[in-house]
Amino acid sequence: METEIINGHRVIVRHIFPRKELKVGTRWVPADGANLVVTIDEIKIYPASDHETEHWYEIYYSGELNGEKYAHHKDHFSFQCKYCMICEETEMTDTEKLNLLINKLKVYAEEKYCYEIYGDFYDAIPQSSSRNFSDGADYGKILFARTLLESLGVKFKYPCEKEND
Repeated sequence: METEIINGHRVIVRHIFPRKELKVGTRWVPADGANLVVTIDEIKIYPASDHETEHWYEIYYSGELNGEKYAHHKDHFSFQCKYCMICEETEMTDTEKLNLLINKLKVYAEEKYCYEIYGDFYDAIPQSSSRNFSDGADYGKILFARTLLESLGVKFKYPCEKEND
């Protein structure tokens, strides 16, 4: 089984457990990286219907999101497609933290900002302060990421270089 660290938890990824291996009390995190932990509270097993060979497992789980406790349920397969089981609590190493930051910065650095999209024709719109603010915020994030990566000597592709590939 393959493991990765998601939000400080070592989890089993890209694996669907057999139904009988799912256990009440196990903790899971969303595969998309959302900062959330859910716990399996109950597993209901329904008899197989005439056209099915295996029993149906319904997973009842709960977690806390934005300070609010919630409960939900999914069939065993859908649950495992959305969540990864925690196999051990762990702290990210400094190298893993640095790699995570560098990869996030590369995503920003390789985006186009307003002047690269519109060229010399870009003009702030007086009636649209929210768009102007958003464009300015994007410009700041992208410029910050590029400057930081360049000062660290990390290679990344400017948008114009990606277009020429």
